[in-house]
Amino acid sequence: MRSDSQSVPERYVHENNKDGSIVSQDSANSLQIPVIDFSFLAKGDEDEVHKLHLACEDWGFFQIINHRVKEEILKKMKAAVAAFFELPIEEKKKYGKAENEIEGYGQNFVVSQHQKLDWSDMIYLITLSS
Repeated sequence: MRSDSQSVPERYVHENNKDGSIVSQDSANSLQIPVIDFSFLAKGDEDEVHKLHLACEDWGFFQIINHRVKEEILKKMKAAVAAFFELPIEEKKKYGKAENEIEGYGQNFVVSQHQKLDWSDMIYLITLSS
């Protein structure tokens, strides 16, 4: 890691487009996160199931609407996540991922010490409703 705080470590430097951006302006304007309607999924709507499949396969994430999670619960969850990311790095590392696990604090899908990583601070948790 570089000793000066003005430089991005090489591990996080990705090849850029000619204009220096990571995503070209043309593609950035046309990008739209997939939106999945949970009420249709709950009814077994095959078109919505197919949309979900494509969103997972092509994007790896999606926005879900009509999920019926109460606004109060969403606000508490967002506050808890914000509080976690405000912790000092030493505290966050206590929740680090175990080897060969995807759940916890840190980068996922790291297969090599030479792999380029995204510059991010993340935690991945698997939750089940009670």
